[in-house]
Amino acid sequence: MSIYSNLKELYKDTNDIVNGKNIAWKIIYMLQNISFIIICMICLVDKCKIRTIIPDNIEFGLSQSVCRFLNKYIIIFIAFYLGYLVILNPIIKILYVKLKTEYNKNIIPIWYTIDEIIKILLNIMILIELIQDVILGLNGEYAIQTRNIIIYFYITISVLFTFIVKLYRQNENLSLLISYRYTDYFDSEGKRIAKEDKVIYRNKIYSLYKEEKNWYLVDNNITEKIKLQEAVIDKEGKIKVYFYGMGERI
Repeated sequence: MSIYSNLKELYKDTNDIVNGKNIAWKIIYMLQNISFIIICMICLVDKCKIRTIIPDNIEFGLSQSVCRFLNKYIIIFIAFYLGYLVILNPIIKILYVKLKTEYNKNIIPIWYTIDEIIKILLNIMILIELIQDVILGLNGEYAIQTRNIIIYFYITISVLFTFIVKLYRQNENLSLLISYRYTDYFDSEGKRIAKEDKVIYRNKIYSLYKEEKNWYLVDNNITEKIKLQEAVIDKEGKIKVYFYGMGERI
């Protein structure tokens, strides 16, 4: 996974955030991608001695109070967060399933909101800490800080895991796409109709099935049977895929 691909992801995620799509997750993933890029910069600064090309009279730095706070608590916060993921998170899920109360409908939104806020704040803290490491390197000190090794591993594993999951889902969708059983017909919007789809035809929902060489529309009670070939040429019927049983397609 190259820095270029990370930058492309950042650009796409920023557009999605602006458009309001999965805002919290996109912010978290964007922060982790930026952190991963900065980890690469830390390695470059440390190994290539970039400080030597910067004039000695130029100094970089963050607020000392911020640096002291992060140095003291960042690892503790990460340890608590990992404990929350491993122990508390599963317990909350179990309690939600077991305890059927009138408050259940409010528990999940509140819990998810708190969880997302914690993740965003933690990743912002990690990002600031990593920027501090880069600044140390630019100021002539060691950029790679031993105390932050756990942060380097946490960010790298998180980004690689997300990348692998995305790649797996992409390949999974591709393999499913290859195995799709399509009909030879398209709906009124130009999307190919597949075997497992449900369609809307003349304001009514139908399923599809094949009999000999012909595809038919049938309603839920199987009281009405319409040839798909006739439905697609009926301009007034405006046949349209309602449920993508084989995945949404262009």
